Amino acid sequence: MRWFSELVHRCRDLGMRFVFGVSPLELCYLDTACEGIVLNGALQAEAGKFAFNTAAQYMRDPQSYDPEKAWGKALLEVCGDSEDAEAVKALADLARRSPLLPGHEHKTVWRPVLEGFWQNPSAEAAKDLRARLRRLLEDARRPQHFKNSALARDLRPWSTKLGGWAKVGLMGLAALQSPSEARITDLLEEIYRVRENFAWVGGDLFELFARRCAAQSCC
Repeated sequence: MRWFSELVHRCRDLGMRFVFGVSPLELCYLDTACEGIVLNGALQAEAGKFAFNTAAQYMRDPQSYDPEKAWGKALLEVCGDSEDAEAVKALADLARRSPLLPGHEHKTVWRPVLEGFWQNPSAEAAKDLRARLRRLLEDARRPQHFKNSALARDLRPWSTKLGGWAKVGLMGLAALQSPSEARITDLLEEIYRVRENFAWVGGDLFELFARRCAAQSCC
């Protein structure tokens, strides 16, 4: 019998234990490609409910299953609060990564935002980006006040990393707009501090943006 294993979290593999795929079940052909589905939970039991919830919705009605609609429903049911759900959604956008969906991590909404900034790095564009980064920082800090405290504990390494990258982005903008050796030094030191947390959030997207800010401020 052929079995498909959708790993809710992949903690058995040392290289994957820092990857936290908080996302819906997205492979929508399983009902015809497999004879069975195994859902394998892991250490982050509360956060694993997102994948279990969406998988249950899929198995209930595979033909009408929509990953994003299922994801929205799962967010509300597991978080128990709409604003908490939005914070998890912001984190998941940057933490989605799976060997089953190669390249999926590049689909974050932040890639065109950060890369597109350089097409017109005006003061107005910097103002808009700063506001978005501040909101991202707020989302990263929100788990401290989650109604679902168990979920907040599960998310902590990744939400902390998210907050670190948001801060790096803000520091990069500050160095770009008001260049100084001290700002650049502080920025580079902050990048190294954030990288000490091995939780996978956004890859090197924010680091590359901040380093380019530092390079441009030196010109």
